[in-house]
Amino acid sequence: MRKIILLFLSSCVSGYYAKGSNVNLDYSKNYKVSIIPQLKSNYLNEDDLRKVYEAFYLELSRIKNFTIVEREKVEEILKELNFQYSGLVDISTAKEFGKLTGADLIASYEVISAKQEMDGFREIVISIKIINVQTGEIAYIGRGRGEGYDDKITIIDMAVSNSLHTLKQTFKK
Repeated sequence: MRKIILLFLSSCVSGYYAKGSNVNLDYSKNYKVSIIPQLKSNYLNEDDLRKVYEAFYLELSRIKNFTIVEREKVEEILKELNFQYSGLVDISTAKEFGKLTGADLIASYEVISAKQEMDGFREIVISIKIINVQTGEIAYIGRGRGEGYDDKITIIDMAVSNSLHTLKQTFKK
């Protein structure tokens, strides 16, 4: 009986926390987006950070106005610049990086926290910043939390999706 209840709870408990700024983009235009992968974190290992990148790639590519620069090109430029990225980038770095990748927008993200309780409950909080390369303005900032008894990939996907909630809603119009 306990297993049935736990399975029921794991499928019902999920966290929805999304906080996003106003979107400072023209949703009638198309944008080329370069995602800068987070390479180091105090909370997740390299494999999990790759999963976070893949989740952002998938979510951003679902926005009809966005075309995503391939990760291999991004990593090649990061190596050329000897760039050690561990969190959200500043505006001047984003502008330089955007010019090198040919992107209109630079998306950078940071895993703010990640924890797992003894009972299997997980929580991950992720922040994202998208910078307009031309203007240097912050086009979007969001923060999302994923939580529940699901596997880590599901919780990562939830946190990423929630961090982009306001952006996705704007581009649905």
